[in-house]
Amino acid sequence: CDAAPRPNACNRRTPLRPRPKEPRSRGAMAQVAPAAAAELLPCQRDSYLRTVQATVRSCREAKAALGSGGSGGKKKDKSKSKAPVQALFEVVLDQTCLYPEGGGQPSDRGTIGDFETTANVVDVLTAPDGSVVHTVDQRFDEGEQVTVSIDWERRYDLMQQHTAQHALSGYAERRFGLETVSWELGREVVCVDFKPSTEGVEGDLNGDTVAQLAGWVNEAIRSAPRIKAHALTAATPPEDYPAAMRGLDEAPDFGARPVLRLVEIEGGVDFGPCGGTHVANLAECQAFAVLSLERNRGAARVVFLAGGRAVARLGAALGREAALGKAFSCAPDELVARTEQALAARRDAVKESKALQAELAEALGAALGTSAAADMLKCASCHRTAPATPPFLGAIFAAAQDVCKDATVLLTASNGPDAKDGMVLLAGPADAVALAAPEVARCVDARGGGKKGRWQGRAAKLTAQAVAEAQEAMRRALASAE
Repeated sequence: CDAAPRPNACNRRTPLRPRPKEPRSRGAMAQVAPAAAAELLPCQRDSYLRTVQATVRSCREAKAALGSGGSGGKKKDKSKSKAPVQALFEVVLDQTCLYPEGGGQPSDRGTIGDFETTANVVDVLTAPDGSVVHTVDQRFDEGEQVTVSIDWERRYDLMQQHTAQHALSGYAERRFGLETVSWELGREVVCVDFKPSTEGVEGDLNGDTVAQLAGWVNEAIRSAPRIKAHALTAATPPEDYPAAMRGLDEAPDFGARPVLRLVEIEGGVDFGPCGGTHVANLAECQAFAVLSLERNRGAARVVFLAGGRAVARLGAALGREAALGKAFSCAPDELVARTEQALAARRDAVKESKALQAELAEALGAALGTSAAADMLKCASCHRTAPATPPFLGAIFAAAQDVCKDATVLLTASNGPDAKDGMVLLAGPADAVALAAPEVARCVDARGGGKKGRWQGRAAKLTAQAVAEAQEAMRRALASAE
């Protein structure tokens, strides 16, 4: 997860025990009392609501535009290109089916439109006064009648991941005494951070316990328990509390909330406050898979996938397995051994290649050193039509210097037989290099630098003619100093 997890609105610290010990009947999500329902968003009353008709209460231009690094969610572009900046508008409606960001669950995406205009919703937030603000890319008039539609594929994915988080957190708390301290529902994975819920409790996660948690969650998915939402107000009598809350020693803490919304996965899987959206039956989560267990600021972080994400990851993994099996001509259970063999062979090949390169550099350098020793100007040059690294060129010069200490050597290497760009190295006595480097760089259009008798850089013109001109320019520069 790229960002630090947000505080968890699924507050597991609220004393809502004991949990029901016996499995309960399956069915649809529970209806809430009218007084409590009036305080909930439409998506909190029905997570499957995909569209609503609404009236625009207000519309004003947003402070930041799309592409400027503001509320559109785009980072500021530091490049020199001037992309067009699109104006954004903050729209408040009399009702919406879109969920505003909160409690670790990202905000919904979708569209708001009328007969003439369809606007994309790029963000949804709750304002300090409690109104839901939609950030859109088109302007609307106050009083206008519009249709609000949700990006259902994205919403359903978030519902699957969020519900799976409830199941994971429920089992971690009940079986291992671990509290969910934070979580993050990312674009690709979900992260949940756990710590012991009570001081002195020895609760931690390792590979074995995480595997147990995953097994319990998948077993619960197969058992298909219903998921019910309960909404309570301070006026709700205790006898109307959900069964999981009956017998509490103290009343729940409503704080400043007019409504306490509680989400229950039947069968004792999980029960606690939450304002997000969830599937109606845990079976809709399809599958649950833990990707990794990490350590994050003293907490145990579980990274997982569920639902369509898990199925897609499995499909991709099977596709890669089939491709690797075809490449290695082996069965799936032989892939690990074949991959280890291939990696070992590659390491041996790299080691052998380095040894051969060292031998080649030694041979080329010795020949250049011999040539320089016989030359009146003590200079030599070599051009290769194969890619070369600065260390390889440096090794050639070092070998040449071993034969002729005062040699001035020009080495050029294009990035292929037909390539015009590549590397250039001019090395030798400091005075000679300082004198010849500007002329050589001009001939091959090179950019670089150096000191103490060594100049190197990248050349843009390593044609046969340009290289020959550079070699001749080096000789003229050295001759002028005689």
